[in-house]
Amino acid sequence: MNVLILLLEIHRYAQLVDALKAQIYFYPCGQPDTEGHDPGRLLRIMRYSDCWQLGTFNQRLGKFLRSANLRSADLSSVDLSGADLSGADLSRANLS
Repeated sequence: MNVLILLLEIHRYAQLVDALKAQIYFYPCGQPDTEGHDPGRLLRIMRYSDCWQLGTFNQRLGKFLRSANLRSADLSSVDLSGADLSGADLSRANLS
């Protein structure tokens, strides 16, 4: 979880700095429309973290999802209440 927080924060910072925008980009599910894209990757991470205690993902990582690239991610049946999704790219994400 700490590595995911670090990657999300590096991505967020890089998107604020013009010189880094095109160089540093993090896709939690892999880059969409490529062979490495796995829409369920973030969903599995969320469920693994909730094995310790329900709500662990939201409590620990929810605030780091701002400006995250969640395009085409499978977030079905996920409780994102309290998560900071401001500026997050949720296009084509499954939010059912």
